[in-house]
Amino acid sequence: SIDLGGRWTDLDKTGAISQVSSTWIYDVNPCDPRGPDIVNGVPGTGDNNPATCPELHGDAIQVTAADALFLLPGADANNLWTIPYRGDRRAPSSWIGDRAQAVGLITPVDNEGLLGRHDGPFTPTNGGNFSQNEFMPQLTLRYRPNDNHSLFFRYAESFKAGGFDTGVQSLPDDVDELRFESESGDSFEFGSKGNLWEGRARYDVTVFQTTFRDFQVQAPTGLLENPFIAINAGEQQVTGVEMSLTTAVTDRLTLNVAAALMDGEFTFFPNAGCNQPELRDAATGPCFTEAEAIAAGDPELEGRIDRSGTKSPKTPDYKVVFGVDWETPIFDGYLLSLNAKGYISDGFLTDTSGFDPVISMDKHEDLNLTVGIGPQDGQWEVAIYGRNLLEPKVTYHPQDDVQDDGYISQHLSRNNFATYGLRFR
Repeated sequence: SIDLGGRWTDLDKTGAISQVSSTWIYDVNPCDPRGPDIVNGVPGTGDNNPATCPELHGDAIQVTAADALFLLPGADANNLWTIPYRGDRRAPSSWIGDRAQAVGLITPVDNEGLLGRHDGPFTPTNGGNFSQNEFMPQLTLRYRPNDNHSLFFRYAESFKAGGFDTGVQSLPDDVDELRFESESGDSFEFGSKGNLWEGRARYDVTVFQTTFRDFQVQAPTGLLENPFIAINAGEQQVTGVEMSLTTAVTDRLTLNVAAALMDGEFTFFPNAGCNQPELRDAATGPCFTEAEAIAAGDPELEGRIDRSGTKSPKTPDYKVVFGVDWETPIFDGYLLSLNAKGYISDGFLTDTSGFDPVISMDKHEDLNLTVGIGPQDGQWEVAIYGRNLLEPKVTYHPQDDVQDDGYISQHLSRNNFATYGLRFR
């Protein structure tokens, strides 16, 4: 048999920007968080002056609270700094991430270090359009050699709409800088499903490969005023196999196991932003330093890295799930039931923006349990349950933390915590 399908989408978006002339005030931490002490044989500078700290450009200007248009309560009035407007708006690598916090706004500073209105390239309003017509086909071929088994092949295309990045913290000169393109995907699947052992078992096996082009990510920019921006990262590919087997061991006991093996990587992702550990190790790692960028004839390469061939975030190499369903008669006309499901998963990066390894999910396990009782006719049931009993959580890796103080946040969902309850149906 042949299944044919398709979806057509006509997309139109309009973006516009309005802006006023102002720039950020920063509270800057020491360049070298290690202080003057010797750590691992390397002496720290302990220098907390952004204008003189090593590898910081010299046009950082210290300002006072009186100069500010707006200042957050509690900001350190003795450590307020701003950077004069420059065309590329690139900040020094020592200020990226946790080392500098925006604490206020100030009228722009010109290249001579004088406060005052700086019109520069700012314009009151810019507008732009994003339009796309897209047809996404799907084809499935099925072959059934007998009543118990079938083979299938599926090809499908999809896309994720592009548009304008409304999450930026500072508006660019041109609305085109806000635009990002649509992401497209091609998926191939080949598999088999059917019954075994005279219908007492069901199996399902699928081999797949999905390729994402113009993959959309929130990437670090190296710009303090826009630390992350929506970009198209090139190409990502995920290849793997999924399989499951469910078996009725007896008329009251069913066992099931499922597994997935995956290999996900960025097959093409040049000029990605470096994360904080990569910036720290730029002198010995693949992250472009300022000198290397200048030598290559492209200053924009500073703080960039080629992630082509690196592993995708949130893509564990394997995950195995085990399940048990059991029931038995008790008393007169009642059933006691038990459902248990546990899994083992390989570790994976959780940061889908900067690919920072400071917080990541290491290899972990989890378990859900439900015990219920009710009449055999199924009219009602009372059950107690426990979810996420092993409480898998992300792990902090201090060796990758540039600040080395443990001061970092991570959002957790309720799936990271044990939950207990009573359910009546």
